[in-house]
Amino acid sequence: SSASPSGAIGTSAIAQAGNLFAQRHVSKFSVANIEAYADKMPGMLVGKEVKCWRQYKELATAMDVQTIEIEIQNEIAEYTETLIRGRSRPG
Repeated sequence: SSASPSGAIGTSAIAQAGNLFAQRHVSKFSVANIEAYADKMPGMLVGKEVKCWRQYKELATAMDVQTIEIEIQNEIAEYTETLIRGRSRPG
């Protein structure tokens, strides 16, 4: 039995969306990203570690289950649209 083209697109989109979400998540929470943000924060009397922790808490607070689900659904939709547009081009 062969898979339908739409089934293949859906499976590919889900796999790609998971990959893209993971890349963005790792980048957002990377030490380098958090330190770069902390370096830009005002407050000479506040240590870098405190600024980093504040930035991490701000990012982590925004990451709840519903937000993650929405981000993954958006990634799936975007990737599916890209695949469909690519398949609909002549040539």
